[in-house]
Amino acid sequence: TVSFGGTAAEGVDFTSADDDGVTPGTQVCVAGDSTSTTGSIVLTGVDDGVFEGDETLTATVDGQIAGTIIVDNEAAPNPQSLVFNPATFNEEGGTTTLTLTQSVAATTEQCFTVAYAGSATLDTDYSSTDDEPATGVQICIAPNDTTGTVVLTGIDDAVFEGDETVTASSGGQTAEASITDDEAAPAVESLVFNPASFSEEGGTSVLTLTQSGIAAAEQCVTVTFTGSAIEGVDYTVTDDSADTGTQVCVAPGDTTGDIILTGIADAEFEGVGFETVTASSGVQTAEARINDANEPIVIPTLNVWGLGILASLMAWLGFRRRR
Repeated sequence: TVSFGGTAAEGVDFTSADDDGVTPGTQVCVAGDSTSTTGSIVLTGVDDGVFEGDETLTATVDGQIAGTIIVDNEAAPNPQSLVFNPATFNEEGGTTTLTLTQSVAATTEQCFTVAYAGSATLDTDYSSTDDEPATGVQICIAPNDTTGTVVLTGIDDAVFEGDETVTASSGGQTAEASITDDEAAPAVESLVFNPASFSEEGGTSVLTLTQSGIAAAEQCVTVTFTGSAIEGVDYTVTDDSADTGTQVCVAPGDTTGDIILTGIADAEFEGVGFETVTASSGVQTAEARINDANEPIVIPTLNVWGLGILASLMAWLGFRRRR
C-alpha cells in the first residue's frame, strides 16, 4: 500500500494507477517469481486551470519515502483589467466601485497594490476601502475567484475645485473616474472702495472684491472702470493679471482680493471740484470720487460803489476831452 502526502491532492492534482483494485488504498504489486524485485504505478497530473504554484508529492511504503514535484502550468495571476462603476461620482458622499479582474483563479488569496493619481487627492477628495491596510491600498481576490473590489467615496470639502479626476493603476492596468464638484464656481458678491474719495495729488483708494465662496485655485475677475474720471489720465490702477483688462485675483482658500487706484495731478480745475470713477464686475458696482486739488479761476467783480466811481472817472475823462 502506497500513501501519498505533500501539498498536492490525489484526485485533484494527480491520479494514480492501482495494481489491485480490490484492496483499499493504492497498491503497488511485485510479480510473484524469483526474478522480480520491483513494481510500479503511474501518476498523472491533472490540469485544473487554477494557479497553485508548484506542488510537492510524497509517496510512502513501509517507511520508505520518495518525493517529486508537480509543476504548475498556470502562470501566477496578474491584473487583466481595472474598471470603475460608475465612472462618475459626487464629492458629497457619492461612491464608485473599482473592480480588478485577474488572469486566472488561484487556490490562495491574491492581493494586488493599487496606486491612485489624478487631480483628486486620496483622503482629501475621496476615501478608499483597503483589503490589506499593511501595505498601500490592496485589492484581494478570494481563492478560486478572479475578481476583487474596493469602494471609493467622495469627501465634501466646501471648496470649489471643479470636477476632478482619479486614476487607479495596478500591474499595467488603469482606470479613470471623475468626481463631480457640488460647489458652484465663486461669483462676485460685492465691490467696495475704501476710502470712497481720494485726492488727485497721489491719493489712493483700495477696491476690494468679495466672492461668494473659496476655491482651490486662484480666481481672477475682470473689473471695468467708467465715470467722468479717465484711467491713465486722472488715475492709475494696479492689475493682478496680465490678461486682457484689469483683473482682481483672489488667492486659493480666500474670498477677497483688491487693487489700488492712485490719483494723477493734472494742474487743471475740472469744474465741479471732483470727478467720479465707477468700478463694475458682473452686476456689482462701486463708486469713488477723485477730489480736485486745484482752485477754480476767480474773475474779479465790481460792486455798486465801484461802478459809481468808474462812471464818475469816465465822465471826468469825457469832460477833459471836450475842453
